Amino acid sequence: MKKITLLIAFLLTTLFVNAQTISITDINGSTAADYLTANPNLDSGTVLTVTVQYENVVAGADNLVLRLLNNWTEIAGTKQTQTVADSATPTTTTFTVTIPAVNPGIDPARIQIRASKIGGGFVNSTSTTFAINADESVEVSAAVSITSINSSTPTEYHTSIGGSGASTNGELTEGETLTFGVNFTALKKDPTRTDLDIRVRFLNDYASIPEAISGTTIVTNSASEQSATVTATVPNISESLTGVRIQVVGYGYNGSTDATIFSYVSPELFNIDSTTLSTNKLALEGVSVNANSISFNAEHVNDSYTIYNIVGQSIKAGKVSSQVNIADLANGVYILTTDKGVLKFAK
Repeated sequence: MKKITLLIAFLLTTLFVNAQTISITDINGSTAADYLTANPNLDSGTVLTVTVQYENVVAGADNLVLRLLNNWTEIAGTKQTQTVADSATPTTTTFTVTIPAVNPGIDPARIQIRASKIGGGFVNSTSTTFAINADESVEVSAAVSITSINSSTPTEYHTSIGGSGASTNGELTEGETLTFGVNFTALKKDPTRTDLDIRVRFLNDYASIPEAISGTTIVTNSASEQSATVTATVPNISESLTGVRIQVVGYGYNGSTDATIFSYVSPELFNIDSTTLSTNKLALEGVSVNANSISFNAEHVNDSYTIYNIVGQSIKAGKVSSQVNIADLANGVYILTTDKGVLKFAK
């Protein structure tokens, strides 16, 4: 019993002697709490001199680390390190850190100091929270993503469709119009298009499906995440497809330059059975195309029609008479849709 008592006393003494502490004591001449209370919002470029007090830091290279956090995630480029000698008494050192230029702003932000922990890992101390104001000179990276299909998550929708007796999930129905929830950030006007937009399209693996028309909606630019809905119709195809992907496309800054940005309903792949829409025919009967016009038989008169270019923009639309003039169209590939079907043609 005496040996156990002595062992406990030794351990307590060791822990007391080797107590390890680290804290932020001062920012720009004020206590950390006072400074951040008086300056809850900091602009980019603000320089902070941070005084750190430490005791019993584990010896080694870069055994003190100071960094700024976006909530609890490290803000890139703000990490600083020091190598300090172990000290059994409280010792101070200073770090100088500059508030980074960010857009959008960060709230909450934190200043964290950490040291190598006795026994492994880190011992941390974190300041009270504050905000970093947005720097409008910083370009925001654009983003787009599909968040829902017909009011279900993409995974739920993929699992639920297939029809009676389907052997696999993800069986899309030709001619069905789907409504997509899309989130986007900081989109720009695509120089090849007439306005700032979001497009949803169907792909055969990663290749285009000639019969597929992109669903498009016009949006406004915003540095914060926004939501929109886009509708797109499952294409009527001549041969069944497996491995169909659904992609959302926008245009904006991608971190280095302006470019097309995109994401997929992933990892879900879909199938399209070419027999599911017997009333729509790829080769419209009674329709012929030449360099100047599209001619229609009498059965098509008064049907609604739309002509799309290959990227899904509506070029012409109206009611069918005996002919539709296309002399003004540039040479290229187009998709004609009517009440009775779809026709791909080249001019």
